[in-house]
Amino acid sequence: MKKTYLLLLLVIFIFGLNIPLAKASWIPLVDDIKISDLGVDYAGVLPSSPFYFMKEWKRDIKRTFTVNPIKKAELALFEINERAAEIKKLEEITPQNIAVISRALTNYEDNLNNLELRLKEIKETSQNSNVDKLLDTILERSIQHRQIIEIIQEQFPGDENIQNQIIGIKEKINVIILIIPSQFESNETFEQRLARISEKFQDSINKEIGIINLLEKLKIKLSENNQIKIEELKNKFIGNIENEIMELELASGTSAIDPKIIRSIKVKIGIEEDNNKCIQVITPAISPEGECKEFSTPCDRPADWKKVDQCPVKTE
Repeated sequence: MKKTYLLLLLVIFIFGLNIPLAKASWIPLVDDIKISDLGVDYAGVLPSSPFYFMKEWKRDIKRTFTVNPIKKAELALFEINERAAEIKKLEEITPQNIAVISRALTNYEDNLNNLELRLKEIKETSQNSNVDKLLDTILERSIQHRQIIEIIQEQFPGDENIQNQIIGIKEKINVIILIIPSQFESNETFEQRLARISEKFQDSINKEIGIINLLEKLKIKLSENNQIKIEELKNKFIGNIENEIMELELASGTSAIDPKIIRSIKVKIGIEEDNNKCIQVITPAISPEGECKEFSTPCDRPADWKKVDQCPVKTE
């Protein structure tokens, strides 16, 4: 199933985006998260609307009449899901409206700060069933939100303001996740929770890449013993993707896929260096069928092409 998904993913990248096969040297993130996945029925009124203030009023009223600390945190998380849904919808309908998207990101980050405060007000631990459920949802939504945010990040590579906002947002998401082991449960219980929630995201290579990146960021914030467990979980997902790539190459034939496409996936999960670091040197190689070709860099050589000193001289 996952092999089929990866193949479909590559087809979408190449043909759906009209990228010529020979020139597809990078892999954009695929938006495979639906608004309904965020626990929100629809995005509703967006920050681009002159009536958005009415939506904010409604939120203020709900906050005023919510007094239970756990309910306050649940409401803060729901508002963050709404903000994420708004960002996703804006990206779909007005992808070039940088000002509105930036404002939506600011709203989202403000809600992250509010969620952090609400979590710190909770006195119960994860032994409380409501807290336990809340922590599961926070982890799951954090993974989904990071994917949505990273899609925005890829769309505005040259906008310094957007890039700085997203860097801050991703760091704040990590801070909120790490509140779980620092306040609500032991590191061992947190590791089990993280592993269990992560298992839900094995249906998509983009989600797996997101999990790997998240685990790498979380790992450096934990103790040495916990880093080992997180590293094991990260390596499990890396192994999953490596197996998917291997199965795809065997099923389709490496020569049928631009090596840069496979390589860019490997770069994303940290098992291969960036192509930009590949030296520019002509690399002759022979295919399994006996065709000899010179590649502009060693990184361009398909895995099943054998490197040779030079291609045979063609005779008339």
